[in-house]
Formats: sequence, structure tokens, C-alpha cells
Amino acid sequence: MLGVPYLFSGMQASNIAMNKVLAKNVAKKYGLSVAQDIVVTKDNIEIEKVQLPVFVKPVSLGSSVGMSLVKEGVKLGAAVAEALQYDNQVMIEEFIEGREFTVPVLEGKALPVVEIILNSSEWFDYQAKYEDGGSEEVCPAKISDDLKNRLQEQAIIIFKAIGCKDLARVDFIWNEKSATIYFLEINTIPGLSPASITPKSIIAAGISLGELVDQLIENNVKRQS
Repeated sequence: MLGVPYLFSGMQASNIAMNKVLAKNVAKKYGLSVAQDIVVTKDNIEIEKVQLPVFVKPVSLGSSVGMSLVKEGVKLGAAVAEALQYDNQVMIEEFIEGREFTVPVLEGKALPVVEIILNSSEWFDYQAKYEDGGSEEVCPAKISDDLKNRLQEQAIIIFKAIGCKDLARVDFIWNEKSATIYFLEINTIPGLSPASITPKSIIAAGISLGELVDQLIENNVKRQS
């Protein structure tokens, strides 16, 4: 709005991606599988018919803040109440068992797939994401070429469908029993710190972080001119 050039996706794409409901709607429209869910608000909390286990998530928040895995019905109301402290909309989402993968996409091209392996937490919560030893990121993921290609293809589809630019990271769950890949969410400004996932994929692709930033800046300068 100030007319200052910046990297990564624009306001509209980032708004869609941050909103889990909107992002999943786009994913479904373009043929990607997603977990079933219901959305509740402070004025409309209908949770009696929810089939457990489920994830309870603020609709527009990241880093797993306010998010819970609920396996017992007596804990569902408390989990919803906690999530409502962070957002006026809360998603109650079907729990999908499987292996978790993430695929960075750079300027429309998929980078190496990363598998997230948990060490202490039951799911990829804040602790697993940010504490030392909370999780292990294997890159390139040790998977078949077929699964790798499917993950990368779907990452590109959602990147383009939402209108992302420069660099984004797409998260998936793969259920081996049904051989189904489920889209979880897309991060339009993925972390680039030493603890972040995306740099591992960038480096595995043979690109240094310095080269990446130079490339993105040069390309955006060309667009501006």
C-alpha cells in the first residue's frame, strides 16, 4: 500500500494462505485431498457430533499456536475455548494418520521434499518446531520417486492456484493405507532461520541462501521495471 517493493507473495495470496478455510477450499477446487472439518465461532459452537480424534486450530494463525490434538470428548470444549482466544473462527479438523512432508516451491518450481520426523511430541506442535531436538527434518526425504513426484506436483498446483510468488512452503500428510496425500496448509513467508525447514531444501537443491536472496531481489527488480 505504501508502494515499497517487497519479496514473497502479495497481500491477497498471503491472506488466502493464512486462512485455513480459504486455502483448503482452493485446494479442493484444484483436485487436492483435504481432511474433513467444521468451523465454529463464539456464537456458533456445535461440537456434539464431532468424531474424535481431531485437531482444533485457530483458522488464521501459524506456528501451531492455540492448536490442540483432542482424543477425548471431555477435552474438546476446552480446546475450542483455547483456540477462540486467538481467533474468532476455529477449525475442528479430522485427524489423518500418516507421514508428514513439506515441499518448498521456488518461483513455481518444487524443491526437494522434506520429511518431518517427531522425536518427542505426538504431533508437530510449537515445541517440536522450535525446541532443539524436537523434530528431525530429513532432506531429501527417503521416499519413492512416485511419491516425491506427486508431492512436488501438488505443491506446485496449490502455489499457482493461490497466486503465490517467489518462495512458499506446502505441508502435506501422506496416509500410506489409502495412498492419499492430504494438503494441510501453505506458508507464503517460510522461515529462513537456522532452525527452519525451508533452508534445508534450498541447500539440498544446491542453492545458497545468499544466492537465493540475490536471485529473488534481481527478479523482483526486473518485474518492477
